[in-house]
Amino acid sequence: MPTPPLQENPGNLIKSTPLPPVPSWQGTSSSHIDRRATLQKRIGSIYQSLCAPEFVSSASKIDGAFEAIEQLKASIQNIGSELEKVPAISVAMLGPSRHGKSTLLNALAGCTMLPTSDVKPCTASIVSLKREDDWGFRIEFIKKERLERERARAVQDAVDYLKRSAKKMMGDEQPDDPHYLHSTLERFIQLFGIDSNLPPDQLIQEVHTAEIPDAVQRLLGQKATPKSNDLQQMERIVEKYLSTKDIYWTIVSECEISGPFENWHPNLRLVDVPGTNDTDPQRTAITNQLRETAKAVAICTSDSNLGNDIQSWLRNSSVLGNFLEATEQSRQHLFIIKTKLDSVHLEIDESQIDPNDEGSEQRVFRDALELHKQQQTESYREMFRRIASPLLPVGDSKEQRQTRDEMLKRIDEINVVFVSAPAYEAFEGRLVGLPMQKRRYIEFFGGDKEATGIPALHDFTNEMAETYLAEFYYNDMERQLETEVDRLVRFFRQQWTTLDAQLSGGSQAIAELVDEIDQTIVPWLESSVAKGIRSFKELAGDSSQGITTQLQSTAASIDALLSQRQAKWRHYYWNSIKAACRKAGIHTTSRGEFMDFNQDICSLFVDDLILSWTTYRETCIRSSTQTIADDVAAELLMKLDLAASRTDVPAATEAIDAIVTNLSTIARSKLDDLRREVDAAIQEVESIRKPAYQAIQEQMQQTYRIVQNESGTGCQERMRTKLCDGAGANVQSMWAKVNGMISGAVGGLESKTVASMKQYGDSASGELRKSVSRLREIGKTAQRDVMLRQMESVRETVLLLWNSLSEVGDLVVETAESEIIDVAAAAPALEAPANSPATSPAASATEAEATVEVGEPARIEESREESDSSTAVEETSDSASGSEEVSHSATETPTDESPAEAPGADGSSDSPHWLKVMCETTTYLVQKDRAGRSAPADDLVIRILETLIDHHGKLTLAALAERVDVPGFRLRGMLSAVQRILNLDGQQILQIERTSDSVELNETLMRQEFSL
Repeated sequence: MPTPPLQENPGNLIKSTPLPPVPSWQGTSSSHIDRRATLQKRIGSIYQSLCAPEFVSSASKIDGAFEAIEQLKASIQNIGSELEKVPAISVAMLGPSRHGKSTLLNALAGCTMLPTSDVKPCTASIVSLKREDDWGFRIEFIKKERLERERARAVQDAVDYLKRSAKKMMGDEQPDDPHYLHSTLERFIQLFGIDSNLPPDQLIQEVHTAEIPDAVQRLLGQKATPKSNDLQQMERIVEKYLSTKDIYWTIVSECEISGPFENWHPNLRLVDVPGTNDTDPQRTAITNQLRETAKAVAICTSDSNLGNDIQSWLRNSSVLGNFLEATEQSRQHLFIIKTKLDSVHLEIDESQIDPNDEGSEQRVFRDALELHKQQQTESYREMFRRIASPLLPVGDSKEQRQTRDEMLKRIDEINVVFVSAPAYEAFEGRLVGLPMQKRRYIEFFGGDKEATGIPALHDFTNEMAETYLAEFYYNDMERQLETEVDRLVRFFRQQWTTLDAQLSGGSQAIAELVDEIDQTIVPWLESSVAKGIRSFKELAGDSSQGITTQLQSTAASIDALLSQRQAKWRHYYWNSIKAACRKAGIHTTSRGEFMDFNQDICSLFVDDLILSWTTYRETCIRSSTQTIADDVAAELLMKLDLAASRTDVPAATEAIDAIVTNLSTIARSKLDDLRREVDAAIQEVESIRKPAYQAIQEQMQQTYRIVQNESGTGCQERMRTKLCDGAGANVQSMWAKVNGMISGAVGGLESKTVASMKQYGDSASGELRKSVSRLREIGKTAQRDVMLRQMESVRETVLLLWNSLSEVGDLVVETAESEIIDVAAAAPALEAPANSPATSPAASATEAEATVEVGEPARIEESREESDSSTAVEETSDSASGSEEVSHSATETPTDESPAEAPGADGSSDSPHWLKVMCETTTYLVQKDRAGRSAPADDLVIRILETLIDHHGKLTLAALAERVDVPGFRLRGMLSAVQRILNLDGQQILQIERTSDSVELNETLMRQEFSL
């Protein structure tokens, strides 16, 4: 049954002053803003406002308000919980010892915090640096049990080596480290202060029997946090515990240094790890652990190539495979830092130097240096391409070509940063050395500190951290918060405008819209989602078949593939095999070769599956789900707009716009929920390599234990044989486990996606039906005084909410001072929304309206009548198109000014001159002529563009509609017409983003394309 409309009395048709628009929020993407702290402040302020007694009392008088408010509270709490999980962005500084990593970190920190040396490794632990307001130092020492266990193991290895050396029975079993004995005992020789020149047997005996020094004994198993406000004292404390010149590095597990480092992102954590060519088992185990967990790896080298140790690590570890396979959110960011730029030997053509030009020599030098950088960058990337070539798909199918091109593109995007840390330190006055040395550094870079590359590296790491957090955390959280707040505001606006329309003669039109939504649009939505799920299941079935086929192919060739790996293992020396088995299958030899038995087995299982898996994950799951959901959401908005556009009752226009906008906001919110759920499901099983690797490492543990216990004459051959036999005996059980894991991941991901899509359909249709039900309840209200009281409650509640949101939108936390600042007061361009009682040009006309007290219906009636007497209803049409245009009603514009001329309505009184100039350019006129009858009026284009520019180039459709005074359901068509003029040759100057239901203007590109 259609909803019975309120009996309308034409003599009582009254127009009301509109409610204020949704408050604008200051963006937080600026580099000086701590986005995490800002979001925490904002959600705390909003939650406090929602719990304020005055707001709760006012909202309690509005039907459905309690549920809407509680929903926003729950969303705020969820966002707060997610903020606690925002990770630190760890960048592992990886590279050989004595290639300048510690000097580089000192330059970035702006102080001589880490010990440096040109003789031996200067740091032997994981040392991380992060920004805090105060200096701090957290250090963790290993336990005594571990120290004694590692000493006993070192002594046993040394004794075994010495026995075989004495019998001269080594044969081809010489270790691959010519200094094996001292490398094995080095750490304990320094810890116990033993003379390294003692005869071997006496040296071993001294290490075995030495007492642990009291100063060391007290620290074992402890965690210390020494603090100091004095930088020099802090530097001395750090050097004491980390420098290899002292004994304490031998017992340090890891440490973290924090302080007020300048130009340092608050979430950035730089980590100095032991060198890749370090042979100490404890330190190499620490290095391997961090390689896998860091968000980014900076490969530091002073050489013109990557070095055998780094190339071996990239070739034999899983890091490059994960880099090529992982999703954008989880992929490690790889980049190269070429240190010691001041030591390069440039090829300079002296004939290019003009003896009569003082600056000629410097320019030629700069050109040669830039050419060197370009050539070196390409050289490094070519090395990466060669190393990655076994991981690239080799077929010629469309999917294989696309995947291969995408992987190569990722390699080509690997950044290379060239730096000279000593030169930067010379500029800063911190370099310790002769004055002539300092002068040489400064002269090499022509007195330009920026040329040392350290400032550029600062900017690069900060931008990397900010971009990662923005793309995968903050942008989504901010959009989610603003969408949920927007839903509450739209709910109140819908209540107000619907009541207003009931009083003003628009009840029949609203009733017809409500019936169409309930009886046609919602059933269509439910049917479309069900159809989308069926389509997804068919696509998922076809895509998963490719994985099944590849699994069958791999199963048939496992034994042959394993024999290739075993042949490589038979060339490893006994000491390296033993060291690798002690560290769960991973080791770096003294020659810089990286060994990883687990990855050798894992690669034969999963390398050929990567293409099928990533295609399934990205194309089938993520892309198809989003496409289906986006298409449904887009068609839903079109159906709502079409239903709204059928009304020609001016009194109902604003109410219908509010209803459609509110329902659109609900649909968008549910679509965002679906995306997050699908992304979360993908994150759980995004990589098949990592879980496969862990399963293999588990299965191989027994073999590793057997191999590492081998010793004595002939142990090398026995180790090789038992390692190969153990892998052969376990390969089928390992394959069965990995096979089941992959099949389970495929099926589980499909099931979770289907469940998420069904939840999307159920929740979206449920929310729409709830909203329709509330509108029907409003339609049943027939008593005028009751509606007036309800409107009064809505207005009071909205004004309370608007005031709190206006304050929230201007809350930001600066990174440097960590204090709240009022951006609106500091920057004139960041204003409160138009029509604000405090800032609107028509403030004097609306101030009384904004301060209406509760409980006086007569006053709102009187205010409505006064507003009606001073309100002009104006219709605008486009003479060029001859088609229907927008009908402006109930505005604040005085009758003697058109909307295009009213200051504050569209801003044309201070409109940038270049927008008008653009509309007169030949390019614009040609585009407008091509658009023909559908071309929008210039004043409309200027109004839209200026509004976007005033709000930093981006607004939601609803906010833009309010600010240009156009109903939202008509704005979409207008924007399409504007796009046809502005988007030259497919350039995305003006975009409508489905994900955020927002409009974005690229002002720079527009100026460029229209030659302004």
